[in-house]
Amino acid sequence: MSGADLFGQSAIISSSAGASTSWFYVANFTLYEMLQDYDTICGGGVYWSRDRTSTQTNLRVEKSAITNAQIIWLATRLYNFVGDTAYLNVATSFWNWFVANSTEAGTNRIYDGVYALSATDCEVDGNSFSYYYGIMAAYGAVLTNITGDSTYLTTGLQYYDYWKTNFINASGHFYEPDCNNACKDPTGFNFPVYESLATLYNALPSTQSATKSEIKSLMATQGSYLVNYLTCDQTSWLCVRTLNPVPSMYTYANGTNPRDQLEMLSFVNAMVSINGAPVASSTPTVAAVATVSSTKSSGVDGAVSPLASVTLAVVTGLLAAVAAAACVAL
Repeated sequence: MSGADLFGQSAIISSSAGASTSWFYVANFTLYEMLQDYDTICGGGVYWSRDRTSTQTNLRVEKSAITNAQIIWLATRLYNFVGDTAYLNVATSFWNWFVANSTEAGTNRIYDGVYALSATDCEVDGNSFSYYYGIMAAYGAVLTNITGDSTYLTTGLQYYDYWKTNFINASGHFYEPDCNNACKDPTGFNFPVYESLATLYNALPSTQSATKSEIKSLMATQGSYLVNYLTCDQTSWLCVRTLNPVPSMYTYANGTNPRDQLEMLSFVNAMVSINGAPVASSTPTVAAVATVSSTKSSGVDGAVSPLASVTLAVVTGLLAAVAAAACVAL
């Protein structure tokens, strides 16, 4: 979807095989394929997996929060891109299902999934992770901007408040309380949180200036932490840890994973969207990223199109280092 935003509806994805598929086609067809796994059991929603015959329960029957939140995200962006109300209808329909079925009444805690065992047996997975809170908070604000219905923003901010209260530790660092030290490492849960906080920041009305200031502050604190936690080399901007002892899963044999690099890239891209660009320094610090010019280019959803007009040296360095991170174990 970002490729379509950047290059236009007809722009073709480069392919050594000579394919002529557009970025927009891929985004549109992705939504179409996701909707193939919709049914009305437990009120609607799509399944996390396509396999309805799996012996593994969550693969067979789980309607996961992240999958359904991502439908809201993608359908809304497609609507903003082409203006077809069919996309908006998908987004609002899934929003209503999510609020009614994947959210604990009275607390705004999001269940990790709904187990659609039968029309009358809709058990919930009580675990909860950060990435869908970001999407729901951001697209509550976006849907209010589109529809004029303030209930989307009100509910989105309730998700934001729950995330802020439960997914930031005493040091101000984003974390996953339900992981119990057993999550994937690197987890990758924060990728959509950073993007979503930037989208929320840019979509909020002027009456929410306190929330906008709070988002800036939370992100600045997280950025200072990330540079040290991911042991970023601020010359090469390689931000990949070497875990020792090497975990049994989720890393290369030498204890590294490019997901670290992508998390830092996602964070910096979000900070550019919040604060503006460009930055002249060849090796900017996170503090510099947090205080750059407020001049921004317009993008969909009231946010800056990622890297659309950005000449930020740290982003370039992070992108270049992704390839190095991916090859480090070869």
